[in-house]
Amino acid sequence: AQIVRRIEDRWIGFSLSPILWKVFKLNFLSAGRVQTPVLGWVVDRTNIHKAKAELVTLKLEGVEIPLIFKAPKGFADAVRSAGKVFLTDVRRSLQEVYPPPPYTTDTMLSEAARVLKVSAVKVMESAQRLFEAGLITYHRTDSTTVSSLGISIARDYVERVFGHEFFHGRRWEREGAHECIRPTRPLDSKQIKTLRAAGVISFAVPLRPDDYRLYDLIFRRFIASQMIPSRIEKTSFKLVFNDFSKEFTFVTRVVEEGFSKLSKYFNVVNLGELRDGEYLVTEVTSRAVPEHPLYTYSDLVELMKSRGIGRPSTYAKILDTLKRRGYVVEVGKGKLVATRRGKEVFKFLNEKFNDLINEERTRKLQEKIDLIEAGMEKAENVLREFYEEIRSIKVGSSLR
Repeated sequence: AQIVRRIEDRWIGFSLSPILWKVFKLNFLSAGRVQTPVLGWVVDRTNIHKAKAELVTLKLEGVEIPLIFKAPKGFADAVRSAGKVFLTDVRRSLQEVYPPPPYTTDTMLSEAARVLKVSAVKVMESAQRLFEAGLITYHRTDSTTVSSLGISIARDYVERVFGHEFFHGRRWEREGAHECIRPTRPLDSKQIKTLRAAGVISFAVPLRPDDYRLYDLIFRRFIASQMIPSRIEKTSFKLVFNDFSKEFTFVTRVVEEGFSKLSKYFNVVNLGELRDGEYLVTEVTSRAVPEHPLYTYSDLVELMKSRGIGRPSTYAKILDTLKRRGYVVEVGKGKLVATRRGKEVFKFLNEKFNDLINEERTRKLQEKIDLIEAGMEKAENVLREFYEEIRSIKVGSSLR
């Protein structure tokens, strides 16, 4: 399956890229079955990004925190004039929350890019150094499975730091060639730094501050996955003003800490004595914000995963290629915008070769490669189908 994937990637890339070189007079441009649909997402979001919505900050008498939400244009002025809103359907509930599974490549990329504010490529570079240093397991995996050794590492740390009553071993079994991304020893980032400074441990590669920050995320996620659930109290209510309504839900209390003892997983707020009824507005402000925010690296990784195109091992490379080709640029805090070149290349490919590089076709081909991996499809049959497509590109391009 891996060989078929590599052949297919090269066939499509080596067939379409020279056409781009000829059309745009730039011999470093490229196209691909995954790369081009992802570029299309960024182009589409860039085009609709200018549409604005109103971000309202509303302070109410008797409510301890401000309510922040998007609303139709003119909402803030209308509320300011009325001076009051209604809160209805106030309800409180207890909920048992289980910890998330350990990281796979896509969840690590998505969360690390969002939390650490770095590109997916930087995350993978840090993960590579941590792997080479022997601090984490292999970081290219789509499995959450935890080995017996992994469970024993978590037990050692949890029982030593929090007590045996907080440990709950889980295998999180999921098919895959490798196990989850996890630490290889029961040491958190602070302990690693202390032991390294004391000369007790050393690494084959030098580690940077961002590497330790990523290790901290990996370690906490894994240890949390092997701890007991937390119990929390949630408070929900509905804000009503004329024909506008907005649902809010907040965590108002941690009843039993469980895995949340490891880190601040819940943003606990104090709403005061909240009841159904009319509330006076003490302050209302608003500002214009994009109705459709620009994509981040984290957003695109999650989209590739949810839409079934690309593989965990290629997510970072795809995003890096889009930047290096000048198709997208990074603005602000990791926001991605399509450049003029990116828009023109996507428009050309979408008009001339849509049947080859559209998202649905890419997803179906990925499914066929998965069938090869499962032994349910012959590689030769799939390659033959790919080859016929490539021949159509060659014939079509010769007619232009």
